[in-house]
This record gives sequence, C-alpha cells and structure tokens, in this order.
Amino acid sequence: MDLKNEIVCCFKFMNLILEPKVLDKCEYLCKKYDVEPEEFCNIWCAFAASAMCTDAPTLQQLEQVERRELQKLNNSCPKTPKSNRVENRKNEEKEIKDGENLLGSDESCSKNDVPIINEEYSSNLSDKEFLDDFIDSQLNSTKVTTKYTDRQNALHPKLKVGKNEEFSITSENIVNISLLNEEKPLSSEAKYMYEVLGQKISCMNSIANWLGTTIAKKNNCMVLNEVNTKNYIGPIVTYGRIFNDGKGQLDMHSIMLEGTAELNSGQCVHLNIDKVHDKAIFPGQVVVVKGKMLSGDKLIAESLYTDAIGDLSLEPAVTEDPLRIIAAAGPFTLDENLDYDPMRDLLEYVSTNKPHVLILMGPFIDENHPIISKGDIAVRYDAFFENLIESISAALEDTNIQIVVISSMKDVHHHKVYPTPPYKLRENYPNIKYFPDPCLFKINDLILGATTTDIMYHIAKEEVVTMKKSDTLSRLPAHILQQRCFYPLYPPNSEVNVSYQFLESYGMMERLPHVLLLPSKFKTFAKNIQGCVVLNPERLTKGNIGGAFADLSISPGQTPTAERLNCKILNI
Repeated sequence: MDLKNEIVCCFKFMNLILEPKVLDKCEYLCKKYDVEPEEFCNIWCAFAASAMCTDAPTLQQLEQVERRELQKLNNSCPKTPKSNRVENRKNEEKEIKDGENLLGSDESCSKNDVPIINEEYSSNLSDKEFLDDFIDSQLNSTKVTTKYTDRQNALHPKLKVGKNEEFSITSENIVNISLLNEEKPLSSEAKYMYEVLGQKISCMNSIANWLGTTIAKKNNCMVLNEVNTKNYIGPIVTYGRIFNDGKGQLDMHSIMLEGTAELNSGQCVHLNIDKVHDKAIFPGQVVVVKGKMLSGDKLIAESLYTDAIGDLSLEPAVTEDPLRIIAAAGPFTLDENLDYDPMRDLLEYVSTNKPHVLILMGPFIDENHPIISKGDIAVRYDAFFENLIESISAALEDTNIQIVVISSMKDVHHHKVYPTPPYKLRENYPNIKYFPDPCLFKINDLILGATTTDIMYHIAKEEVVTMKKSDTLSRLPAHILQQRCFYPLYPPNSEVNVSYQFLESYGMMERLPHVLLLPSKFKTFAKNIQGCVVLNPERLTKGNIGGAFADLSISPGQTPTAERLNCKILNI
C-alpha cells in the first residue's frame, strides 16, 4: 500500500475524509519529517484536541501542526526565534478564541465539540507538551511568567456572573455546615479492596436499575419488563448502560447497550443511534431507549432519554442573611518548590474579605508534583500535611470563618480510591471540617456538591456527540447532573480507582445541589443548568504559574437561588 492510501485509511478509521490538496500536504509532511501515517494521524488527534476541531484537517491547520508538533520531531529543522514563537502562539490562541468562545452563556455555541483524543498518543507523552497545549486552548490566556511573584494579573477577574452586587458581610454568626448524608457518611476508617467481581456487578446493576426507572418515569416511558431482547423482534422500550464493543474510542459503530439483570438478564445488543439527533453519549451512561429490535441483536433507536433529574426541586436558599463563600482547588503550590506561596496569597485574600466559608479541595500534596514524585522531601508526607493544615487553621483562627477541606485521591499520603474518604488528622481544629470526595453538604440551607476529580475532562475524551452545535461547557456538567452521579463514566479513566460499592453509597446525588463545584482543566465557567449553578474555579496553580479561585456571594431573598448568586473567578 502506497503512502497516500495508508494516510487515507488512517483518517478514514476516524471517519474523516481528506480533500485532495489536504492529502497531498499530509503526504508531503510525512515524507519531510519521516513520520509514519499512523503516527501522523495520532499527531493530528492531539492537535485537534487543542484546537477543539472534530472536522477533517485543513491546509491552514496542517501548517499549524507542522509548526507546533512536527518541527519538534526533527532537530535539523531551523528553530523559530523566540519572539516569533510567542507571536505565533498569540495568533493561534486568538484563532481558537475567535472560533470557539467557550466562556459564553448557555445560548452560545462553539463551532465544534470536544474531539476524539487519541488515548495511546496522549498517555505516552513524557514532557506533558500535549496536555499543556490542550489546557492552554481551554483556559483564558494567562500571562506566562518565569516567576510567580512577577505576575501582573493578581486578583484580576477572569469571569463575573450575576449582578455583581458588592456587599459586606455584617453578620457575626457562625454558619452551620453539615454533610447531607450525616447518618451514614463515608468514614476515614472505611475499608476497600475487598470488592469482588460479583459485588461490583451487583452495585453497577443496582445503579442502572435506579437510574433507568427514574429516567423512564420522568419521560413517561412504559418499559417492557418481561422482554428478552435476544429473542424479540419489534417495537421496544428498554434501558441499560452504554458501553463500547471495540478496543479503541467509542464511535457510532461500536455502541452497545447492556441491560440489567432484572430487566433482560444483562444481555447486550448493538445500538444504532443514526436516527437520534442532538444527543451526546459516553461509556457508562444509563439511557432509556425507544426503538425497534432487529434480528434479536440490533436495536435501532428512535428516541434516547438520559435525564434522571426528575422532579428534584430546589427550595430557595439564603432567605434571610447574605452568604459569602470562597472556594479553591489544589494543587496549592508551584511545581518548582513546596513553599505554598499561592496558598498564602489565598489565605491573605480570605482574611481580608472575611467570607463565611472557605472551601479547599485537594490535592494538597499532589503525587504528580516534581519534588514529590522524586521523593526529595525530608519529612513524612502525613506529617507534612498536618503541618500544612495547622498553618491554614492558624491563619484564620481569629475569625469566624469556617473551613471545609475536601479530600483527593491524588494526595500522595491519602487513600487511592474513589469515592475518597475524608482526611484524618491527629489534631482537631475547631474551625475545620473534613469531607470526602465527592460530597453533598449544606451551609445553612444552601446545598453544595463538590468533587476534586476532573470528571468533565474524562467524559469529554470519551463521548460521542450527534448534535451539530453545542455549548461544550454546558453539556459536560449536564451529564453529571442528569445521571445524578459524580462519576458516571465506565470504564473509568486510568487515573481513577473506583470502588462501585462506595460509588453506589456515596457517589450518587440524592438531592440536586444549588451549587456544584467541578474544578477542571477546562476554561473557567459558571453555568445555570436546570436550576443548579455549576462552577469551574480551575486550580489554584498550573505548573509554575498562578491559577484561579472562586468568590461567591448570595443575596438574601425568596427568588430562585441561582438568580441571587454573584460569582467572581479571580486570578490568584
């Protein structure tokens, strides 16, 4: 097979058809940089992720691929002067922003949805260049500086949502903070790694049954409970879990529906969604399908339902006194040291502005931190963490500020399981509460949900989108709310060790929160989704530069809480 045909086959595998001029350019680049067609296709996938492109490449995009990726593979290529590289990068970022304004309202639509990202390529990058480029394309352009102290954008607002009313907190009352599931919370003493295969299947089956019946009830679907899909031909309404029958990325040809044991003995059928428009599906998603069975092993979907929110109503919160919350997610220190300067700056802002609650979401000692990963630290990790918590408590001990600390499985000293038990310390600090990841908790009558795991990014890498236009940063958090699960993806990302016994008990949403905190690599946003305000405060640090945090204030009243919430996402 000649080179052109190999290139055509590689792109055809991803359902991309190349124009003749583009194919000629691809052939030229493969020869010039001595790149195999398959490797070239993988490089395009990585670039497509950073450019948010799901269409076939264009000549202009291939020039960017050559400039940003291929020239790195060939040391003999002349290097672009630094000034030109900076200018080129600014132009590329401007092109991305002009084409895809992901910070828009729910009504605004990006030109393209999150593309397929080649898992094999991205996981093999040792220098994180692909991940850095991808993050850069999603975030507001932060001024890159060699020193954190040299930044010029400290406390500059990246995003403002709401009426932006400024008011001072006059109440000296200490707010009441409690887990929603106080009767049977996930304990730091919880045992895991005892989950046998049968128990895992039982938990997943139970979740699918609960979600499936809830979705069917909301959409007035009469599920055929006594139909064996393998022996049935004709109209059908059923539910099950989406999974992939292939080894690669989920696509339109590899979608299968796995039934539950109670509904159809757990049988699997191929699911065709060609007739379903404006839908986004991903592996692990529980769906209700209305369609026709063909030949006993193929289901042609005519309608697909995924929303399990049902009649979850949100009573207005913060009806009497105003409430102010500041939230930040780790890492809390720069990659070059363990000085925690961004954390100090955050605490200074908090002590000056005096909110009612400070929410800190891990990781606090990130296992991927260069110094930690090398083991270049003289003290025990747990002792280092306790000293850090002690300094946080001491910084705010003379105030009425309550601190909520949410655990992370990425902490080097903590449990590597999701849902993750809360931290356990030898010393008790009266102004700090420790909650698991994920969690639903109340501040007075305001219900908040939070998880430190980047579930949106994990879903974005796996989902299949049939809609032509969609606001990506509204669609991704909507998956989590509609599935009423903090981690509905299955199989999970390789970074996440899910205990399905824990997930069934502590990872589902029995209530719709007023505010949902989802720190992510994606660009910061605040979205009102079915009455829930979903926030991405980003992370407090990004490598060796500062990140961002959220400052929320809610005015008292009787109207829906989302209408009275003001949010500022600020650079640290």
